[in-house]
Amino acid sequence: MVLDVVRPPAGANRDTYVARLAQKRSRTVLTSGGLEPVSDSGGGREHSVFAMAFLTASEDNHDVLDGQQLFNLIRRPVVLNALTNT
Repeated sequence: MVLDVVRPPAGANRDTYVARLAQKRSRTVLTSGGLEPVSDSGGGREHSVFAMAFLTASEDNHDVLDGQQLFNLIRRPVVLNALTNT
């Protein structure tokens, strides 16, 4: 069995997955950088690279995302665009 870490399960498994997530208390912190300074520009539309990736993931998503799924969607564009804007 191959698990897709970006998309939740489909059908009845999806409903069970979302219901179980909704019952749990959790906190996920998603920040634009570690200990190093982060540019406030470079993402387009007057946003940072992180903000632009976050907004794009939010606008393109039409389903429930948990924190890990959101992280997996924005990690690559942030890393690649941050490298080109440093």
